[in-house]
Amino acid sequence: MQDMRFPNRILLLMGIFFSCVELFAQKTPSKMFCKLSGPEKIWVVFHPFIAKKTWKITEQARMETKSLLLDPRLDGDEDGGQLDAFRHAFCMASLSQNICWRKALKLGIAHEKGNYRKFKKYLLEDNSLADSMATVMDLFNNAFGIELSRNKPNFASDSLRETLILSILKGDLRIIWKNEDGNSLNCEGDLLKDNKEQIIWKSDRCLVPSDRKRKPTD
Repeated sequence: MQDMRFPNRILLLMGIFFSCVELFAQKTPSKMFCKLSGPEKIWVVFHPFIAKKTWKITEQARMETKSLLLDPRLDGDEDGGQLDAFRHAFCMASLSQNICWRKALKLGIAHEKGNYRKFKKYLLEDNSLADSMATVMDLFNNAFGIELSRNKPNFASDSLRETLILSILKGDLRIIWKNEDGNSLNCEGDLLKDNKEQIIWKSDRCLVPSDRKRKPTD
């Protein structure tokens, strides 16, 4: 008699998957769910009951970042700059406080895997094309936010924001080095082509401490 255990397990897993997808879609806007990458959707499958909370915290991190656009202490750069570093660290610190740092870490990794898949399809992430150095930067700043939260798990939102700003100004986080025109540089300070023209994953862009000043434009 043919063993039916394996097909039954597949059907069970499929049932769990679609139940989790339905649950997540009910808890968050459907458009947001559709925008998730494959790796992020897999994360949701294993964490369906904290999906709504996770989405809200992520949106809060975006709003906190937007509120700093005109803050004279930071560079106003959401794509490889200090605000980009802030968003990742703030989001991961907040998630660690609310859903456990290990789950936050896995979500951050899933997000970066999704960015790589987007790159291979030439899809933009936050209006720019991802590359290897953007991923290294994001993972570094994610880890900083997680570690900050683990050392002080009861940070209030305002206190966390100011602590991260001070950390950025001290150079504790990482950003992409650019000139005053906002163009990426290598570690010798030479201008690089825009990634939209040079479509390669491995990037020569230079990752620097978050207090590094932009190079004057020649």
